Amino acid sequence: MDPHLEQYTLKQMIAVLIIFLAVFLTFSFLYSYLNLPDDAALIEFAEKYYATHGYSTVFIAAIVEGLLLVNWMLVGLIAALILWRIIKYFRQPKISGRTAA
Repeated sequence: MDPHLEQYTLKQMIAVLIIFLAVFLTFSFLYSYLNLPDDAALIEFAEKYYATHGYSTVFIAAIVEGLLLVNWMLVGLIAALILWRIIKYFRQPKISGRTAA
């Protein structure tokens, strides 16, 4: 068995599976309760809208998708900048008290 998995008990693993199952069932219930369209209807709607408005549809969709994901991207960007700063700090040459002659 993987040594990283040994630290988790069976109860913890089952709890995580139950949480994932509950989230999946909640989304499935909401999808059917709100009577949202299936994938074929969404594709048909997108095809009609693209046929009417062309590339502006793709442009607007890309902007909306970027706005929805900005929260996730911002967190990753901040983490990358902090890591870059830490690496840069430790790679700086150490200055001794001597001067060059």
